[in-house]
Parts: sequence; C-alpha cells; structure tokens
Amino acid sequence: MKGYGNMHMFGYVTNLISNNVSVIDTDASSPTFNTEVDVVPLGGDFAPLAIAITPDSTRAYIANIDADNVSVIDINPTSPTFNTEIDVIPSSGNGPVGVTITPDGTRAYISNNLSSNVSVIDTDPASPTYNTEIELIPLPPNTGPFNLTVTPDGTRVYAVNNGPSGSTFSPNSVSVIDTNPASPTYNTVLDIIPLSGVDPLFIDITPDGTRAYVTNITSNNVSVIDTNPASPTYNTEIALIPLTGNRPAGIVITPDGTRAYIANNSSNNISLIDTDPTSITYNTQIGLIPLTGVRPNDVAITPDGARIYITNQSTNNVSVVDSNPASPTYNTEIDSIPLSGSSPYGIAIMQTPPPPLPTITLSTGAIYRQTPSTTYYTVKYLNNHPTESAIIEVQGFFLPQGGSKQAYVHELFSLAPNESFSKLYFIPSDFVEFQFGIGIVNPDYVLVSIWPLDSFQNPINAEPILASDLVTIPNITPNVP
Repeated sequence: MKGYGNMHMFGYVTNLISNNVSVIDTDASSPTFNTEVDVVPLGGDFAPLAIAITPDSTRAYIANIDADNVSVIDINPTSPTFNTEIDVIPSSGNGPVGVTITPDGTRAYISNNLSSNVSVIDTDPASPTYNTEIELIPLPPNTGPFNLTVTPDGTRVYAVNNGPSGSTFSPNSVSVIDTNPASPTYNTVLDIIPLSGVDPLFIDITPDGTRAYVTNITSNNVSVIDTNPASPTYNTEIALIPLTGNRPAGIVITPDGTRAYIANNSSNNISLIDTDPTSITYNTQIGLIPLTGVRPNDVAITPDGARIYITNQSTNNVSVVDSNPASPTYNTEIDSIPLSGSSPYGIAIMQTPPPPLPTITLSTGAIYRQTPSTTYYTVKYLNNHPTESAIIEVQGFFLPQGGSKQAYVHELFSLAPNESFSKLYFIPSDFVEFQFGIGIVNPDYVLVSIWPLDSFQNPINAEPILASDLVTIPNITPNVP
C-alpha cells in the first residue's frame, strides 16, 4: 500500500548514490503531504543528476552522468506503469548532467558535460522518433555545459558553461542555442555570453523571459543576463549580485518573477534575491534563510509559489521553505522530509495536475450499530486487477442524534495489482457512514466490504456490508467541520 491519491501534485527527487528517484507528496490538501510516498528504482548504476517533468505532468526525464543515458519515468497515474522507469535513452554525448524540456513538451535538451555538447531528445509521444536522441549540438571545445534552461517561449536554451568535470578550466560563460524549429539556425549555437562570476553552475529565467540568473559557485555571486531580444543589452551580463551564502548552487524564480531562491551548498542556507525591476532593492540579496539540512543543492517551487523544496545531499532529506509572502512563517523552513534514497541531488515538481483517473464513488449509506457490542468496523479492500494499481480515498462520518454528519476519517492510499488491505475504524456513535472514491480504469476489479467487531476486535454475529451492498453516489461529501 502506498500513501497517495488521485490528482495529487508530486515532487521527484534524484538520489545520486542509491540510483533511484524519491516521490514526495507536495499537495497541501493530502493526508500524506510532505512525505516520501514512493521510490522508483533506475536500471543500473546510473548516478542520476538533473530531472525535468513534461508540461503535461506525464513523464520525467533524468540525466544519468555515469551511464551516458537518460531515464524516463512514467508519472501518469492513469497508466499501468505509473512511477516506473519505462525507457532508457542512450546519449551519444558523454557525462549528461542537465535537462530541460520545451514548453510544448516535444523536445528535451541534455547538457553533456564531458563531451561539450547538447543532446536533443524527441519527447513527443506521437512522433516516430519518440524517446530517441535526434540531434547532437556541438559547443566550443572544453565548454563543459552544466545546468541549462529554456526560455518561456521555447525559442532559446541557455546552457551554463562550467568546464568538463575534473578540469581546472572554466569558461565562465553561457551558451545560447536556437531552439525555434521555424528558424534557419535551429539547434545551433547563437551566442556565447561571458560572465564575470567564477564557475557558473545553475540557471533560471524569469517568467516573462527577460532575464536569466546564474549562480557562480566559486565567486559566491549571481550573474544577471539580459535575455530580452528587444533590449540593447540583449545576451549580455547586466549585473553581478554578491551573496553572503557560500557556494551557491540551485536557483528557482517565483512564478510572479519577483524573487529568486538560491541554495548555498556549503553554508546550509538559502539566499533570497529581489528580482522585481520595480523594487528599490532590485537585484540585491534581501534575505538569508537557515536550513537544518546539510549541503543543499537543488531547488524547486510549487506552481502557486507558496513553498520551495530543497534537496540536502549530506542529510538525505528535503527542506521545505514557506515562500508565501502572506504567511506568518514566510521565508522560514517549515518542514524537513526524510528520504530513503541516498544523496538527493535534483528535484522537479509537477507544475500542472496529472491526468485524473476515472473514479467511481461508493457509499455504505447510514450504518446503524447493529448490536450494543459493535465497537469497530474493519474495512477490507481488494484490488483484483492483475496489472493496474487502484487509488482509494475513504471518508468516514458519524451522525450524532439530532445533528449533521461529522467527518472523522479521511485517508488516501493506493492498492497495487492483486493487493488486499484491511483497516480498523472505531465507531464513535450509533450511526456512521463510509464513502469510497475508487480510482482505476476499471473499478469492477476493486472490492470493498465492511465487517463489525466487538471491543476486543473480534468478529460478532452481525451482517457485514459487502461490495454488492454499496451504492453509487456522485462524489465524496466534503469535510464537515
């Protein structure tokens, strides 16, 4: 049994040493919010680094530096291969470390650090070359691209040039690649932007596409690049922001474009930069957020901008920082999520809800306590499907005499193929009701039954409620306070 439900938003974390991917529930409405709910094994000693999720939230692509390939994970809950590695794509480049996906979801760009080039993967499921490398874009020798990102309009990729791993040389620059399929220079390098910072590592672009922010891990600062094609300073470094944190790595910009959060790998904190051009503190560090995790590396943000998630490599956990300006705990660490994987490195969070599972909702109706000794009900769940998992939402109500129904149970979990599971529930009043939302392509495979027990949790002589006794209702009743 796994603790997650239908239509949830998830974060995916690559674990560098254990060669797997942790799945964390980032849905604040979920009973399993901010916990690790699954671990997806990869096909070998891959050393997974960066991860990116397709815009439709159905697949994750992972750059594996030791294996020179890219893993593909199915993250579509309607799929029978949900949360499994469904493909491994060979790369003709060496040392893949970064990945970004175009806004239309048709291509992934992979930075190959050791061979100084960028692989292009076809990520369009309707294409005859789906999940294959379709092009290799050369960069200047010894460029050593590391992290990379695509502009919001999908026309350019900016790749940070850090130098090949193990080399003492760093170009301290950013390559600009034309990624507009309608352009005559499609998939070629348009420009090389020199930076004044040392050892650039990670990059993010503002939502309006006008500026890129690059962390420089050795010089402890952030380069700002003008990425507005209409600007006279287009594709030049226009600012250098000093940081008080040490060895800045991952960076993420809020959805409204007003702030950037940067993980400082050696000082175990987060630098906060004002990225609002209308602000008097524009392009300065305005905060430093301490973390309990050690060696924070990568950063991701929820679609509503309310929380950021940070991987901590040495403590095998993920820090959660409140990034909602209206919250009383704004810009503080509010949670720490332990992971079962080792050396968490990259993180990506779904930015759109995954496709919903077909769901049927069943109800027991009002159940009367059949005998005075009836104290508990055990609910038995069985998924008879040989290949598909089922996602179950259960809501329990008690009905006080003369009052309205009150929710006292609300749980979400999944049942693997051919899995059975039982859960014990106390009966708080003479009348109770259970409602079950069952998410599976064919709900007839899932059977639910309710069995009365006495105070010693022994079966009693009373009729159980079988699957055939349940009635279909439109949806689960919302929680009643």
